[in-house]
Formats: sequence, structure tokens, C-alpha cells
Amino acid sequence: MNKTSASITLFMCALGLLVGYAAHKHGIEKENGAPVSKTERRRPPDIASGGNAVAIQLPQIHSDETRETMIARGENATYAGLALWMLDASAQDIAAYWEFRKNGKFDGDMKRLFFLNWTRLDPQAAIAAVAGTDNAATPWWAWAAQDPQAALAAAGPDRMKDVARGIGEFQPEWLREHFDQIPEAFREQALNGVMTWSEDGDSVATLDFLKKQGIGFPGFLFRTLARKDPWAAFDWLEKNDKLDPRDNGPIDILLDAMKSEHPDDLERLAATTPSGALKRKLEDAVFANLLATDPDAAMAQAKATKTPLVEARRLATIGASLLIADPEKAFSIGADILVVSPEKLGPEMQIQYADSRARWGMEKNPAATFMDSLLIKDPARTLDMTTVGTGPVSGTFKDLSEKWAERDLVAYSEWVNLQTDPRIRNPASRQVVSQLSSQGQFHEAAEWAMSGEKPDSNSLYGLAHQWSRSNRAEASAWLESADLPESEKASLRNFIKRNE
Repeated sequence: MNKTSASITLFMCALGLLVGYAAHKHGIEKENGAPVSKTERRRPPDIASGGNAVAIQLPQIHSDETRETMIARGENATYAGLALWMLDASAQDIAAYWEFRKNGKFDGDMKRLFFLNWTRLDPQAAIAAVAGTDNAATPWWAWAAQDPQAALAAAGPDRMKDVARGIGEFQPEWLREHFDQIPEAFREQALNGVMTWSEDGDSVATLDFLKKQGIGFPGFLFRTLARKDPWAAFDWLEKNDKLDPRDNGPIDILLDAMKSEHPDDLERLAATTPSGALKRKLEDAVFANLLATDPDAAMAQAKATKTPLVEARRLATIGASLLIADPEKAFSIGADILVVSPEKLGPEMQIQYADSRARWGMEKNPAATFMDSLLIKDPARTLDMTTVGTGPVSGTFKDLSEKWAERDLVAYSEWVNLQTDPRIRNPASRQVVSQLSSQGQFHEAAEWAMSGEKPDSNSLYGLAHQWSRSNRAEASAWLESADLPESEKASLRNFIKRNE
């Protein structure tokens, strides 16, 4: 917690303003008849909230320092010592101390602490003491933390921005209820103030308020809510249509908090979420926690999985954790994944457009990410693993070979030239032809398309399409000179003509 925030808490505690705040919110809501959210039905029983709330007795804290002893400490006074002394110091004591310290070394945090306490007792004196100096803004900001209504009423245009920011920082509840009282020109400062601290007495209300004011998703505020009350955080995401399972989204902030601080709740949430991409993401998080605490149990669970794509995801999570420490084991797990699910590494998804067009794609998932990591570490070894067997190459081979060809066409071409099995070389060569064509190297692409035991028709048609669009005359000239059956040439001529 920031020093300034800590000092506010300290003197507020001394005034008794925080007594009773620990009463369980959800127990109170039920007692008042408020509706129970969908996710609250999944909450575990809250034993602590059963029965009557127990009042928290705060100890009385006092400083042994006096005005004279504090002044005697000079610049050796500590932040904590100053904070504790000002709990009981009078406005006159504080004014005298300021007179002594005002021209000396007084860092920003201690200065803010000082004026937060002085304006609590005598804001006008604090303001008058620094009027016309470099410190003139600080007491207005601090006064807004104590009495937002009075500070707002007293501030002129030159200090309104300081008051607005102070209200946002320390009085977010008041700001939510009286936002229309902030002059429009200074509302941005107030909103910036709200987003100064990650701690908030009512994170849900603040998130709702910021959204209403057009502020983008404040991840650091949501992270605080997720740590304190993951179920309320999930409710908020659900209510605001932010349960998007894609990477680096709000749901990831919630999962990070739950993995470290609420693992049991994470398991419960995953178990009760309907099937789909979100459930898979939650289950992945649960499995990652198991792997971190019991690797052997995680491997046993992965191997016991009956659904190939789920088993591939689990194995990939284990493999990724071993990639640096034990790469041999990681590659062995990669081979296991290709046995379990050779054709695809994740569920397919369909994107439907307004004009009824649809596009299919692969959902990003741990298995695909892990195989990409193996490809980066040793592309030849990774592709070799995908060609085991005697049948046609898999969809995974095609996907990984395309990625290698895009990253390093020279190295990929050298690997292709080592392949003697037509079932591997032919589809692998198509990636070379495709990459060369996309780079405008059409003659080189043509050589590759013709380099097999017989010309590859798929490559030739793709080449003819791109070449003719770039230079139809050149493409036609090559076609006439190519060593192809006349029937094949005629078919390609018609194809080029149709694509003019």
C-alpha cells in the first residue's frame, strides 16, 4: 500500500471510521432481502458469516512525542513517527511544525501525509500557510479527502482540478453520488483520481461507475476485486459481457487471482460452468494449479483423460513446463500428443458474418502453443515427429510446415530436399511453392512444383493463379515452355483465362 494511503487508513482507524467494516457483505444482503446472484449459488458455505457479527475492537494508539520533541528530531523524523504523532496533535501543533520544516527537506509522501492531517483539523489555516508557494495545490487536494462538499464549494477555478482529483482518490462513493456537482471541465481529473489506487471499499460500484463514464476496462481495479471476492468479480464480468476466453482478457486477471488465492473456488467455478471455450479455459487453470503442486498427479490425470483433445491440452501443459529444464522429456510428450490427436490440436471454431459467410479456424490452445514452441526449438525434429507412420501427412504437419516455411524458407527447403518419401515431400514442397510465389519468385516456385516424380497439380494451379495476376504474359510464356502433358497445359490455360 502507498504511504499516503496507509496514513489515511491509520488516522481513520483512530477515529473509529473503519469499525464494523468487516461485516460480511453477502450475509447482510441476504438479511435485507437482496436477490442472490447466479454465481453466489455456487459459493461454498460461509461459516464465518453465520450467526451474529462480532464487533472488531481497535486498540487505542498514541504517540509519546510532543510538538517540541518532534521539532527536535528535525529532518530525522520518520514517516511512521510523524503519522502517529499527528493522530493526537492539535492544529496549532501541526502549524508550528510546518513553520519549522517548511524550508527544509520534506519529501513528497511526508508532505502529503502532513496536509492530509492538517486539513482534517483546520483546512483554512493549511491553505493560508502555503498560498502562493509551490505547495499551494496540496492542501486543496487533502481537504477534498476530508470534506469533499466543503472543498468543492470553496475552490475557485484555479484549484478546482486539485479538489476534483482529491475527491476521486479518497471519496469515490461521494463522487459516484455527486458526480454532477463536479464542473464538467474538471471531471477528467476526478476520474483519474478514482483510478489512482487499486484498493477500493466498493470495487463493483467503482467499476460500474467508470464504465458508465466511458472509461475503458481498468484491469488493476478489477484485479483487486478478483483477489477479495472472485465470485463478485465473475458476476461483474458476466453482467458486462466480458467473459471472453481469449488470451489477455479480463477473465485472465480473474483466473490469475483465483489460481494463487482461491484455488478451491476456481475448481468449483470450472465444475459448474457450461461446456465451451470458457469452461476449457477454467479447466486449464485448474490443471495448471495441479501441475504446480503435484506433477505426478497431473500426468496421471492427463493420461486418464478419455477425450483426445483434452488429453492433448493436458499433456501440452506438462510439456511446456519441461521445455527448458528437460527438453528431451518435452519432445517425448510432444510425440505423445501427436499420437493422441494427430489431425488437429484444438477445437475448431466457426465465425459467422452478417452476409451469411462463415470461416472456420482453430481455437488457440495449449497444445498448439506447445507444438509451436517445439517447432521454434528444433523445427526439423518437430516435423519429423509429425510424419511417423505410413498414411497421408496430418493436418498438424501441414500447419507446422507452413509456419516453418514462413519463418525460415531456406532451412525448411533444405529439410524438404532430404525427404525421399513422396507422401511427405509432395505436400512439403507445396509450402515452398506457396512461399516463393508469395514473394514473387515465380520461376523458382515453378522449379519446385516440377521437381517431384511428377509435376504437382495443386502447386501448379496455385502458382498459375498468383503468377498470372502479377504478370500474365510471363506466366503464359512459362506454361508454353513447361514439360507438361498437353492436356495439363490446356487445363492451366483455361484456368488462367478464367482468372483474368
